[in-house]
Amino acid sequence: MGDRLAAGQPGGPGGGLQPAKFRASAEARIKLDAVWLAKLTEKGLLRPRFVPPRLIRVLRDYTRLRRDLTAEPEFGHSLSA
Repeated sequence: MGDRLAAGQPGGPGGGLQPAKFRASAEARIKLDAVWLAKLTEKGLLRPRFVPPRLIRVLRDYTRLRRDLTAEPEFGHSLSA
């Protein structure tokens, strides 16, 4: 068992899973899935049960806009494009 916990081995000191990288990859996967679903919806390839009612979609749009407008600016990103 001592060999498995040697440095550089999964679960050992200095190696293995890194929560920050795992979290970032999971968030990226979720965003990619959302983009994929949006594209399928635009092309009419999803059944209507996947599309929320119009009122909910509008509410979600307002919620996203409010979040974006009230968010703290991220350091390191330029405002000029």
